[in-house]
Amino acid sequence: MYISQSAVSQNIKSLENQLGVTLFKKSTKGIFPTNDAYLIYEDVKKAFNILFNCEDKININKGKHIGVINIGIQSFLFNSFLVDKMISYQKKYPMIRFNIINKSTTNMLQMLSDENVDFVLDCFPINNKNSSIIVEKIGSIENNFITSINDNREYLSEDKLKTDKLIFPTKDSNIYLEIKSHLNITDDYPIVFAGTTENVVNLVSKEIGIGNIMCNKDKIKMFSDKIKVINTNFNLPKTDFFICYKPSQLNLQVKDFINFILYYK
Repeated sequence: MYISQSAVSQNIKSLENQLGVTLFKKSTKGIFPTNDAYLIYEDVKKAFNILFNCEDKININKGKHIGVINIGIQSFLFNSFLVDKMISYQKKYPMIRFNIINKSTTNMLQMLSDENVDFVLDCFPINNKNSSIIVEKIGSIENNFITSINDNREYLSEDKLKTDKLIFPTKDSNIYLEIKSHLNITDDYPIVFAGTTENVVNLVSKEIGIGNIMCNKDKIKMFSDKIKVINTNFNLPKTDFFICYKPSQLNLQVKDFINFILYYK
């Protein structure tokens, strides 16, 4: 915040004197806001947002883009969709800093609700129960089977695919459920659920089996140079991905970056 603790305390005391109320109470367990503090919190937050937006307008009008953009995003989507756009934007505006948060969809939506991230990028399904959060589709991403670079095969039929050990990120993903149904995979089939895309890539590079990941073919090498795409006669569907945001929370700088990634070529 670039302000000392004593200055913060003085400003709070000055505000308390002006309002004629106590905003914080001290106890052996720490400092806690009073009911009066909760009463004015939303209005104070709005006032600060107005001031920050004014500062953004002045900076952008002067050609300055300064600040931190906090983004919640899954790692596979960061690598396959966002990273090139983020690098290009930062080259254009070197004073912009990015804070990337990689957590579960539920945790990232909670962070968005608590205004600890500016927006979230994630794939369907998104279970959003907060009416103030807008969820909009912005694109689709390919699903591909991958194998070790040492695998001489370039193509696998569905029958051959069933004889290999398959590796998926999670058991509840839509793409796994669709492949399971299409290939008539039973519960005793040798499948590994690796937890993350990175773990799938790591296991495939060690020749444990055939992996499935969400990533466009031209971005596969961003994960590892020890893997490659292997084609099949099974037409894998694409997976939609979405941006989640709270309109009241978006400042001009974040809006500018969102527009940049949506129309980036």
